[in-house]
Amino acid sequence: MSIRRIAVPSALLFLAIGAIGACSSGDGNPTEARDDAIVPDNAPVVDSENPPPAPEPPATEPPTPVPPAPEPPAVVEQAPREIILSPLPNPPLTPAPTAANEPIDESVQLHTVTEFIVKRDRAGAIDDVFDGRITDAEFEAGPLEPTVQV
Repeated sequence: MSIRRIAVPSALLFLAIGAIGACSSGDGNPTEARDDAIVPDNAPVVDSENPPPAPEPPATEPPTPVPPAPEPPAVVEQAPREIILSPLPNPPLTPAPTAANEPIDESVQLHTVTEFIVKRDRAGAIDDVFDGRITDAEFEAGPLEPTVQV
């Protein structure tokens, strides 16, 4: 058996006994007055049989009444309006989607998501990606003309 195995538990035991002894150094009767207590000269003398009257609480103003809550606005029933939609163009402007247009699952080698399935667009990324950096000459030229694609 090593000395460390004996010394550490013994030291902890002596520390615990010392802490308990320090905490309970009184005689356990807190109601008795101690003769060695330090009392200032100007301390008032209190008679234990006739204690001084309790101070009166400060006068308070009566609480202000809370105004009643406003009445909710009346609900006006409206007749449902009939909305008429124009018919869809025939033939359609764009072809209907097929299975080739559906997104596909992304490879698990490219993400660490576990809460949902990551999808990838079959069409790929947009070719013309603008990163937001322009030259001084482009800035001085002003904004570009708007383009509309249909």
